[in-house]
Formats: sequence, C-alpha cells, structure tokens
Amino acid sequence: MPASNDTAPGADVWAIRPCIYGGKRRERGERFRLAGLPTDARLFEELYVQRLLPKHKLYPCDRCGKALVVGENFAAHLTDAHGLGRDEARREADSR
Repeated sequence: MPASNDTAPGADVWAIRPCIYGGKRRERGERFRLAGLPTDARLFEELYVQRLLPKHKLYPCDRCGKALVVGENFAAHLTDAHGLGRDEARREADSR
C-alpha cells in the first residue's frame, strides 16, 4: 500500500509521547522528519506521532538544536535535558 502524505518520507511530525525512531530516542514534543521506515504508519496508528501542522508553534532549543512543539514540552525539555529549574525553564518558554 502506498504511503499517505502523513507517512511519506520527509514528512514533518512531532512526538506526542516519547518513542524510539531511527535508533534515536525522541522526547515528547520533539519535531523530526520521517525517514520512510516500515514502522512509520504504526507510529501514527498507536498515537506516538502527529503530523506537524502550520498552527503548531515551534520552540527551537538554542542549547542542543532540537525543536519542540508546545511551550510546556519546551519547558520540560529545558528542565530534563539541560538542568534548568522549573521556574527558569517556564520563563524562557514564555518569553518566546
């Protein structure tokens, strides 16, 4: 069966919940591109990823280069991956 636009290689998606994709751990809210793996459709079916839409606001991380969707996910990323305190992470997310 041919790939839909959602699961086509190169489609921009974001992780609704943490998952492993292409041997890399993707955190909740992380934006990435599909590589055309056999498991792409399953990630959509099991609600691990969602297509990135124009209405989704991206929060690029200046520290590691990841882009995250939703300010809450960005603040959690700053706290978990970069060790910022919750208040400091929230202020940085709110300032964007």
